[in-house]
Amino acid sequence: MSTAGKAKPQEEPSITEIPTALIYEEMDGQAIYYHGYEKVLKGEETVEGIMGSSSLKSKLTGRILKFLYIHLDGDNYRVYPGEAGMHLSKGNNLASDIAIYAAE
Repeated sequence: MSTAGKAKPQEEPSITEIPTALIYEEMDGQAIYYHGYEKVLKGEETVEGIMGSSSLKSKLTGRILKFLYIHLDGDNYRVYPGEAGMHLSKGNNLASDIAIYAAE
């Protein structure tokens, strides 16, 4: 009996096989991957291709930043855009599009 021409069932990649570059955030030790990471694993997309912001997200972020810079007291608060990484605790690493911190 020949098995030529029969498709092999595809196995889901294990977490250890997924590159860390595809991890957007980590909550309670569980990786949260960039939208579209599956396409990267299949070779249909590049890592850089799934990491960009949409034009809508960019416009909204820009408007929110403008509002914050006008209305927040720059002596008391700092605004950091650009997906700044936040390490909250072991297994909890977040990315914020806009972070606001009290000035020290």
